[in-house]
Amino acid sequence: GRDTSKLACHTTNSAKSLGWENRIGVLKTGAFADVVAVESDPTSNISSLERVKFLMKAGTVYIGR
Repeated sequence: GRDTSKLACHTTNSAKSLGWENRIGVLKTGAFADVVAVESDPTSNISSLERVKFLMKAGTVYIGR
């Protein structure tokens, strides 16, 4: 749906436009990963991203310690 398109626009599509689709915008070994965890599926309800439960950037946990 519309929320899925918005989320992809800011993650996987951005990575592809930079030619880095195997390094950013994915969760896998060897990739750069910032992780955001929310309680519900943001592809079903994009507003769930307003209620972050866990945030990790460059290996440091900022929320959810």
